[in-house]
Amino acid sequence: MHKFYRFIKTFMVSCLVLLGGFSVVDAKAETALNTQSGPIYLSLLGPETQFVVADNATITAITDSAIYGDNSANWRLIVYGSVIDNPNYSVAAGVVHLDAKTAAGSQLDNYGILAANRAGNGVSGVKLENGGVVVNHVDAQISSLGGYGIVSSGALAAIWNDGAISGYSSGVRLASGGSVIQSATGTLVSSDGAGILSDSGIFSVNNAGSISANGAAGILARGNSSGSISNSGTITGPNAIAIQGNAGMIINNTGTLTGTNGTAVDLSGSNNQLILDTGSVINGKVVSRGSNNTLALLGDGTATNDFSGLSSVSAIGTGLWTLGGNVTTTAASTSALEVQNGKLIITGQLTNSGVGAAANVSHGGILQIGTGLSRGHLISDVNIEQSGTFGGYGSVTGKVNNAGNLIVGQALSGEGHGEFTINGDYHGQGGTVVFDTDMAADNAATDKLIINGSTSGESHIRVQSAHGEGAQTYDGIKIITVNGRQSDGQFNLLGRAVAGPYEYFLQQGTLTDPDNKDWYLRSTFGGIAPVSGDTGGGDDSGRGATKDIPASSKTLRPEAGGYMANLAAAQTLFNLRLNDREGRAENSSMWLRQVGSRTGFSDGSGQLHSTANAYVVQGGGEVLNAAIGKNDRLGVGVMAGYGYNNNQTQSNRTGYKSRGTVDGYSAGIYATWYQDAKNQQGAYVDSWLQYSKLNASEQGDELAMQSYNINGLSASVESGYRMPVYHGVNGDVFVTPQAQVIWDGQKADTVHDDSNTQVQSTGADVINTRIGVRVARDSVSDQDKGKDKLFTVYSEVNWLHNSKDPGVAMDNITVSQAGSRNVGEIKLGAEGKLNKNCNTWANIGQQIGGSGYNDSRVTAGLKYAF
Repeated sequence: MHKFYRFIKTFMVSCLVLLGGFSVVDAKAETALNTQSGPIYLSLLGPETQFVVADNATITAITDSAIYGDNSANWRLIVYGSVIDNPNYSVAAGVVHLDAKTAAGSQLDNYGILAANRAGNGVSGVKLENGGVVVNHVDAQISSLGGYGIVSSGALAAIWNDGAISGYSSGVRLASGGSVIQSATGTLVSSDGAGILSDSGIFSVNNAGSISANGAAGILARGNSSGSISNSGTITGPNAIAIQGNAGMIINNTGTLTGTNGTAVDLSGSNNQLILDTGSVINGKVVSRGSNNTLALLGDGTATNDFSGLSSVSAIGTGLWTLGGNVTTTAASTSALEVQNGKLIITGQLTNSGVGAAANVSHGGILQIGTGLSRGHLISDVNIEQSGTFGGYGSVTGKVNNAGNLIVGQALSGEGHGEFTINGDYHGQGGTVVFDTDMAADNAATDKLIINGSTSGESHIRVQSAHGEGAQTYDGIKIITVNGRQSDGQFNLLGRAVAGPYEYFLQQGTLTDPDNKDWYLRSTFGGIAPVSGDTGGGDDSGRGATKDIPASSKTLRPEAGGYMANLAAAQTLFNLRLNDREGRAENSSMWLRQVGSRTGFSDGSGQLHSTANAYVVQGGGEVLNAAIGKNDRLGVGVMAGYGYNNNQTQSNRTGYKSRGTVDGYSAGIYATWYQDAKNQQGAYVDSWLQYSKLNASEQGDELAMQSYNINGLSASVESGYRMPVYHGVNGDVFVTPQAQVIWDGQKADTVHDDSNTQVQSTGADVINTRIGVRVARDSVSDQDKGKDKLFTVYSEVNWLHNSKDPGVAMDNITVSQAGSRNVGEIKLGAEGKLNKNCNTWANIGQQIGGSGYNDSRVTAGLKYAF
């Protein structure tokens, strides 16, 4: 296993060396270095290119380096044992000193211990000149009590650390650039200097382990150093990272940066970029003392520390970042703060101090100031682009230009209603302002926008109903306060504001103070409304012609009528009477009927008017018959049907409409008893029981469609007595008093619509009664006498009574159908027996109730007897 690990590490290091511009020649021979005192001059040992310090060997430096490679181009030194100095002697350079002169550097693989143990003499553990590669493997150690753990100069060096590197002056010093790659098992420590020190040149650090320093920064770049730092581990020091000079560094952090003196990152140089990505933890301030130093936020994270002096801040990822400290930027740019795609929450304070600086929110970005628990503050002008979102619970000091979305309080984050304050002017550029409001009376809970400057331009207002059952308002629910001198901004309600069964409207001023500059939601529609029934002309709102109406009552929304119409349709769609399936007693018959109807009605307030069109096809057949006495007859059959109803409700105040549909199937059984089946006289009793399964939908103007089910049983008992009152040569006249009781137990699902309104239908388990009389004349022509033909014409008058009105409870406020409790009906029809087997019939009926209730229907049917 150990050999396999060596192979993998050697392969990876070789790749690193090649990528870094170094070359390593495979060993043609290997020289073992055993226990001895140095210096050992590798150049005197022959042409071999690989030297190995065995596991049990110790090389000790006395007057010079323990191992010295002069002109060590392409050499490889592998240490399994120990290479140390004698603290009683002064060593001139590093314990291991590799000098490639003018050639490419050599490679040192350390599995053991390289230690400079004398304090204060400046001797390093490893010294590289003119480049080279150091690989410090797992559990290996490179240390210096008086100098650098590793120091390189003259050319680029590459250091790979899986073990431990420590130094007094610095853990690693790159005098001429290079790279340090440290894995999760690696540690790099300096007791008095920087963990990693770069003096000049291009360098890079990729750290997944631990870097710590006590005297200077965890990583210190100075002079003409430039390059990149990528940290997924921990870096700790008086400053975790300190950049001096015009470095142009890119610092990418997904780990932990800790500044023990209070500053985690010190950017004294210029043109540096700090990138914080998911997993980033900053313990200490980030301070920019130079120019053009920027902060970029990617992924998700939270930073509670301060950021000062940065040129700009950008949140351009798709994640969520929260900044809880004080942040200052200095750029005189409209993108001093740039938010794109992701979401940035400011719970501290962010100040754009540059002249003309602004925060720019675009490309789906969200800039939230404050939360439900912590009020943030932004000092900057703000430009909200079309696809940008700005808002929250805090405040902004500056001018806000809104071409996108300004979302207030709960509407943005759902943490409870709140206020958002603009300490400056507001200019609408066609953008939208969004609130969550408990639609109720004047004191209802709501998000609020406070503008302490003037308003101008045009904006849309969208109100999301957080809850609220709807209520009568007087002055209204204040959602926008304007404290500036001018309130010239125009705010228009986008879509509809609804709650319970009520409609709300956006209006400036109050009833008591019409000149008030603030904006309110009121449940009364003061001013204009469309003429009832007019759906054309009028203004460009599509609401039809208008007329003045009083502003003293609540305004119902048409969706209440839509739900009401759906239930009313379900309760009547498959109802039938004996004569609807042609009531002649015949054996083994099958029948089919079709019904078309149109119904009109209003609600109890008179604000909503509904019209419905329905079609039903229903059929059945007798499956069993029996006789109890000499002339009577009992027949039992089965039936099934399909029905469809579409309805439309319009408010005569707002002109808004809702559209509903009901469609589905029914199946049931019926039974009929005739006292005198042959002569069709005397008493009869008819009954049926059926189950209906219906799909319903309802959609109001500018609102989402709501779909639900209406299912249940219904049953009927009907009785009458047919008696002759006149006998003629070609026909007889019969009078039939009759009565019917229908129980309907269909129930609609509870609906929760997009305004958070709970919708429950009312009027289920209704008892419908009918009392009436039918006058019919049965006749046959002279030429048809003796044939199986008969023609009947009839008229029928009925009084219908419903024990309950169909209606809807929206947030427990009920709106019911008007005029259907007591209804008068007249029906005219004809029946024809075409031959012994075939009967046909048709009728028209008209129902009239109160409050404009009416129902017109046409029925046609066919029966065939076997």
